[in-house]
Amino acid sequence: MPARHAVAHQQLETILEANPDDIDAVHRLGHLQKLRGDLPAAEAAYKKVLSLAGPDEVYQAIAYGNLGNLYQTRGDSAGARDSWNRSRRLFAEIGMPHRVEQVQGWLDALPGEGDALPSGGKAAVGG
Repeated sequence: MPARHAVAHQQLETILEANPDDIDAVHRLGHLQKLRGDLPAAEAAYKKVLSLAGPDEVYQAIAYGNLGNLYQTRGDSAGARDSWNRSRRLFAEIGMPHRVEQVQGWLDALPGEGDALPSGGKAAVGG
């Protein structure tokens, strides 16, 4: 792990020790875990963001977008499509057309059924 990732990880852990429900810290930890290749931990962090978001549709939309990116990285096009559709719908409901377009682009780039997903992933949403 690059030194800066180790420092960032330690700082986020310190924040979360003091406040385990700090949604921004959980969100950033998910990004860091995805960068490190720890997809199960990143998925758990993004799902925790969903649980912490409550009625906040912005955080919900961001978390679904990031889950879609994670699923796409894993090669799970159905999971990516489902999460991105949820994200797009929420962004549309709260009036964020630039985010709707961003997520729609990801959906449009998904291969058809039976096609292999390209390796890699998308940039994190809201990060």
